[in-house]
Amino acid sequence: MPTPTYTSPFTGTVVEQTDVTYQYITLSDSYQLYWPPTTPQGEYSLARIMDIEPTLADQYLILPKANEGAAGTDSFMVNRGLFPFTVYGYDQTQSWTIAPGVGLYFYLNNNDTTAGYWQNVTLGAGTSTADAASLAGS
Repeated sequence: MPTPTYTSPFTGTVVEQTDVTYQYITLSDSYQLYWPPTTPQGEYSLARIMDIEPTLADQYLILPKANEGAAGTDSFMVNRGLFPFTVYGYDQTQSWTIAPGVGLYFYLNNNDTTAGYWQNVTLGAGTSTADAASLAGS
């Protein structure tokens, strides 16, 4: 079976994916993520915003094939669990560990290969709490 082509016959550029805005995953196993239009039934899509709750240590997600996605496609993943988890690029040469309470913003910088090149920015590292004295200005 030939590999499907995701380029526009009109412009020759990669066709943008259908946008899945939000996804919550209870990470009790490791999963391959897929681009929204090609996600097999029962599997997970790469969404723009993802809350991930790992229930065990050493769990991971694998990003979809970069060459089937558009450069600039992004996803914000937040670890809502008690355990860190790892995100791998499609060929597993790139990896990032997301600690509990931390969010990573990923964007696809280069989609020339299946692995591509994913950039990321750490957001929400650390926690904060409000107490009555701080709120009252004391």
